[in-house]
Amino acid sequence: MFPYNRIHSPSSNLHSNVLDMARWAIANMNHGELDGRRILQASAYDLMWKPVRELGGPPAPFRPTAVGISWFIGEYRGNTMIGHSGGDTGYSTDLVMLPGKKVAVVWMTNSDWIDGNGVSRAAVDVALGEDPQPIPGGLKRLKK
Repeated sequence: MFPYNRIHSPSSNLHSNVLDMARWAIANMNHGELDGRRILQASAYDLMWKPVRELGGPPAPFRPTAVGISWFIGEYRGNTMIGHSGGDTGYSTDLVMLPGKKVAVVWMTNSDWIDGNGVSRAAVDVALGEDPQPIPGGLKRLKK
């Protein structure tokens, strides 16, 4: 289903693939440098990754606590966590970075029912060498 029109353009009409998003993660973790070329001033990250609004709500593992400029900011296992997820009817995506560890996770799916937070958390745990927690309801839909 692809119900988009011009009103969706700011939020839902940017299309990509996992390889390009992985390169985008690398560029961001390198503070605007990719393949030896500067594509964004390093100082931009002082602004984009600075919390401008606290999100509130109860504290929870792997949950952003603030938002910067287009990035959600939090902490996971003692590391600064930067990310941005998205989705709409028929798809879900996520990009999570732990810049201090040089760890990034990118995934995209043609599904809108998956527990994306669980997928991202499990993938980050694997990248950190930790045992991942089961993804809540992860196989429930597949068993039907």
